[in-house]
Amino acid sequence: FQDPYSALNEHFTVAQAVSEPLMILGRAAGDQNRRQAITDALQNVQLPGDEAFLTRKCHTLSGGQRQLVALARALVMEPKVLIADEISSMLDPSTQANILRLLKGLQNRQGFAMLFITHDLAVAQKIADRIYVMQQGRMVEHGPARELLRNPAHSCTKTLVMEAFKIFC
Repeated sequence: FQDPYSALNEHFTVAQAVSEPLMILGRAAGDQNRRQAITDALQNVQLPGDEAFLTRKCHTLSGGQRQLVALARALVMEPKVLIADEISSMLDPSTQANILRLLKGLQNRQGFAMLFITHDLAVAQKIADRIYVMQQGRMVEHGPARELLRNPAHSCTKTLVMEAFKIFC
């Protein structure tokens, strides 16, 4: 998810991009079942599942649409755990907020666990139940999101919190 512009094969149609994991793992056998799974996945991320959208080439999509197609591609597999690595980092603030809201709603409805990887504590605050802070590949602090952000103990976490939430006057 880090880069919506390289996450998808630009020569694929949206249908091909979303169906690729189904094909590789032999799920949703039959054209009708596969088409329904693709349409459902796209509609779950608030994208159209009509023929016009399904036949669009990925290179014609906006960054936000590409990120949503990549998310649909992951969700079509009905995962128990979703790893969202910097899913909102290259998006404008409005698209970022919409994707975060959508992700939280999907997680609540579909019941998957989510490992949300970000360098942005302000984003983490909006989506995380728990936060794990890493420094040089090692976990230095963890805890419930609100508690950790209110009372960081480790110097690295304190610095991150101060930088993320400083007020510019």
